[in-house]
Amino acid sequence: MGLAAALSSNLDGRVDRFKIRSGEVSPADVETIVEGFRREEDPKGAVLGRGMVEAALAHLGERDGSPKGSVLVLLSDWPDEWNWFSYHGTTAGGGMWMFVHTAHWNRFFPGVPAWIPVAHLVFSGIHHGLFYPTMEAWTQRAHATPRGCLMDLCTEKSAIRLKMLAADVCPECARYAVERIEAGSLQTGLFHAVLQACDSLRTHFLAREREAVFTTIPTVRITRNEWRIEVEGWGFLHLQPRDCAVYVLLLRGGRFESDRNSPWQNDYRTLRNRMTERSHGRSETELKDPAFNQSIARIRSALIRLTSRKLADKLLWAEGDLIRKIRTTSIRIIDET
Repeated sequence: MGLAAALSSNLDGRVDRFKIRSGEVSPADVETIVEGFRREEDPKGAVLGRGMVEAALAHLGERDGSPKGSVLVLLSDWPDEWNWFSYHGTTAGGGMWMFVHTAHWNRFFPGVPAWIPVAHLVFSGIHHGLFYPTMEAWTQRAHATPRGCLMDLCTEKSAIRLKMLAADVCPECARYAVERIEAGSLQTGLFHAVLQACDSLRTHFLAREREAVFTTIPTVRITRNEWRIEVEGWGFLHLQPRDCAVYVLLLRGGRFESDRNSPWQNDYRTLRNRMTERSHGRSETELKDPAFNQSIARIRSALIRLTSRKLADKLLWAEGDLIRKIRTTSIRIIDET
């Protein structure tokens, strides 16, 4: 799922006044229009001025015939002139315009795709706009001390983590929402859809953060006297002598060579013979390409059964490598007697 999918799946068609449209304006076109409204604001082009963003979005909305009440969002890797990563305002037609900074999120949420915090800011920005038409009004009522509420005032990108995990409003803000609904100034369907959207993003966010815990590369321990391979924290791999010999040699940094007289093949024959002495298996002196590939497939299956599919690939292959190269980076091999 990406940003456009997150927006569409959570808000598109949920309420009459909200219809997601994406991909209708090319990034180059947006950049040209924004530059056209730059005027005297930052002639070097390092930042985006507030007036420039609002004017550019108003022009885009008018040019594309966006209906009244539309939410116009500018996603940009250019920073804001005041270094805000998200802000909003109202349009003449009763809608909203919004700016969200899209760069550098990986610094604060490693391993989490940038579309997740960006989508959260879009949803929470719509939420803020439902209650307060201007940023000034919102910042006056926002919680200066974060409490895990969508109305928290976050001045640092890392601070929105608590809001993303809570994906809800505090009791104080919930009471205010009820008052607005009863007064007829808050559309219940849109308010509910935004909260559901934030909750959906919370699930994605938690899954990505949790995934980092279970894909951390552990130590692989080889016990020589028993010829067992242990993935620390997970348990032992159940491998036949041939597969065990292949994996041990590859973990030690060897590159498979099908030439029967290669040093790798000689090491494989020696190691496998020593293993089969204990298991009373029959020694095989040659390991050709098909047999090697079959061993790799069995090793990967054993790693998946023991750990997880993503961790198995990390324990087996370096990213982008061909099948003949095993992953050894960050894997510490311990030989025990």
